[in-house]
Amino acid sequence: MIAPTFSASAISSEREQQTFDLLIASLARPTTIVFGKVGAALSYLLLTLFGSLPLIALTYSFGGVDLGDVAKAYLVMLMSGVTFCSLSFLWSTLIRPACWRN
Repeated sequence: MIAPTFSASAISSEREQQTFDLLIASLARPTTIVFGKVGAALSYLLLTLFGSLPLIALTYSFGGVDLGDVAKAYLVMLMSGVTFCSLSFLWSTLIRPACWRN
């Protein structure tokens, strides 16, 4: 739930700080900008997923879960994180507040 909030504010914060025009005028390609912004949000997601590994290792050592189930759960969390981060970045670029409209 936290990682999509970082990607949702990616473009809107650029507009608030009035650096969006500089970002567009830079030599960076639009795909590089998109992958960089979404990648920054996903890096936080990966950090939280790897931070939970000691707790999962503890439940695995007590015999509560199977290793395949753990892998499936992490895959589902990773894919849903990528999906939600991408969707929130999309809405961040499409929606403009009324005060920015001309």
